[in-house]
Amino acid sequence: MRILVFGATGAVGSRVVNEATSRGHQVTAVSRGPQFVRGDASDPDDVARLSAGHDVVISATRPQPGREDELVQTAKDYSSACGPNSSN
Repeated sequence: MRILVFGATGAVGSRVVNEATSRGHQVTAVSRGPQFVRGDASDPDDVARLSAGHDVVISATRPQPGREDELVQTAKDYSSACGPNSSN
C-alpha cells in the first residue's frame, strides 16, 4: 500500500511512518524539513499534488496552540483534494 503521511517528523507522524514501513508499506513522508518531501498540509494544492497515486493519506499534523480552529479547514482541504470528485 502507498501511504502519504503529513507531519511525518512529529511525535505521532514519526511513529506512523515507522510502523507503516515496518509492515512493508511504501511511505511518502511529508514535512517542512529539507530531508523529507516538502509540503504544506494546509495548502489544498499541495495535498492534491502529493496525494496523487497514494492509497491512503494520513494527517499527523497539529496546529499551534490557539489556532485549533485550523483543524477544521485542514480537514475540509483534505476532503476536497482527496475526495471522490478530485482527480486523484
